Amino acid sequence: LGEIVEGERWPTDYSGPPLRSLSAWQANEFGLSVGETLTLTIAGRAVTATIASLHDVNWNRNGINFIAVFAPGTLEAARPTAIGSLRFSPDRLARAPADKALYEDKITRQIAEQFPDEGMIRTRQVTASIAEIIDNIGLVIRCLSAVTILAGLIVLLGAVAADCRRKLKDAMIMKAMCASRERILRAFALEYGILGFVPAVAALGLGAVASWFVVVQRMDLGWTLSPGVLVGIVVGATSVTQAIGLVAAG
Repeated sequence: LGEIVEGERWPTDYSGPPLRSLSAWQANEFGLSVGETLTLTIAGRAVTATIASLHDVNWNRNGINFIAVFAPGTLEAARPTAIGSLRFSPDRLARAPADKALYEDKITRQIAEQFPDEGMIRTRQVTASIAEIIDNIGLVIRCLSAVTILAGLIVLLGAVAADCRRKLKDAMIMKAMCASRERILRAFALEYGILGFVPAVAALGLGAVASWFVVVQRMDLGWTLSPGVLVGIVVGATSVTQAIGLVAAG
């Protein structure tokens, strides 16, 4: 049972009317609260239990998580199956041989010999497979982002190239007004700097809001903002735009 966020945990030797603890997320989805009753059909029988508490379900840990947990004396007649989790402590793994996989295989065989009728699921392999899938998804997203950035650079080059004739006329007018080459370049650098800075800030603002909404509101995960990365993106976008503009302007 996870951390109790509302209500109280029943004692280990509880004996009384059926009670259950419900995940806070599920209770919020169904509009339930502590003290209300809920009826479930278990093994063909309707079981009505009072919600005694709401608990937090943390899927990030390797322990056992349940959305609904009943107090003792409720499901024993349904012949439930007992399950448990085994986790190697960091100290024990530190004293293990270099090949951790072989060490885990040895421990697994010993457990199977002592409990031949029990089934085991090695969650490390499952989590490793899930992590590999997530890494591949991240790689695809990064590749798509790189293609998007490349397309943006091509569009930027086209826009700057199309504006070269106007820049040439502006340079000729400023030359006629006795402006030095350095002053003309500074004016162009300022213009292209603004052209790169404003869209970069707007894109980062919209992207941050969209990512926060997806990660926090939809995926219910933690979200952090990295100011250093944001500053680097803005500076990089501004510098690249300035460099392309100045090179095109000649």
